[in-house]
Amino acid sequence: MSLDDTLNDTERAKLAVWDYPVSDKYTKIWWTMQESGMPVTFEEGIQRVKDSKGNQDGFAFIADSTQVKYATMTNCDLVAVGNEFSRKPLALAVQQGSPLKDQLSSAILKLLNQRRLEGLKEKWWNKNPAKMDCDDSERQSDGISIANIGMFISSFLHRPS
Repeated sequence: MSLDDTLNDTERAKLAVWDYPVSDKYTKIWWTMQESGMPVTFEEGIQRVKDSKGNQDGFAFIADSTQVKYATMTNCDLVAVGNEFSRKPLALAVQQGSPLKDQLSSAILKLLNQRRLEGLKEKWWNKNPAKMDCDDSERQSDGISIANIGMFISSFLHRPS
């Protein structure tokens, strides 16, 4: 975000978070995303990518990295671009004082100690029967970074009216 440099510290402090002026670049990205309509489900996002017609009228979909990896692993029409950003671990939530907390913790530790989680990962990622053998030469990408994601989204989501 960029702040209006003409505001003094007192005036700036009076602004609510949503009143801070955002740079035109990010505003344009947001408007473009709103105009194109964000997918409601992961499946809808994937279908819109597959239905895209190239760079000018194409559609880029930002989603959970695990889902994207699985989708690209099982469909040669898709390619993941760039590396993960803003990685977030998953957690299980239970009500405070619930006996489920200790039961879940014990079960997860047991699965880890028995190497069952490694086995499941091997089964679903490396030996998955749905895994496609895609030509990787066309799927290679130098990727994008957080620094240039704005141009990426803007160019792939822009649809002339």
